[in-house]
Amino acid sequence: MYKVLIKRSNLEKALIRKNYTRKVLADKMGISKNYLSSIFTGKREPSAVLRQSLMELLQGYTFDDLFVITEDHDDSMHN
Repeated sequence: MYKVLIKRSNLEKALIRKNYTRKVLADKMGISKNYLSSIFTGKREPSAVLRQSLMELLQGYTFDDLFVITEDHDDSMHN
């Protein structure tokens, strides 16, 4: 199984370039600051809709700029 995670450093730089705080970004995306924080820390995986919203708000940034696809190595799922 694969997971999509935020490239936190790149997203932080993108926010600085757009003069957005995390609060502003969360408001523009229609999500809570706490939910956005859980995505930043990797506790939650951003949905396809959320990923698309981020790319639309941060025009000029591609999927590969903002996200990384990783393989989930949770062995309990293979038993």
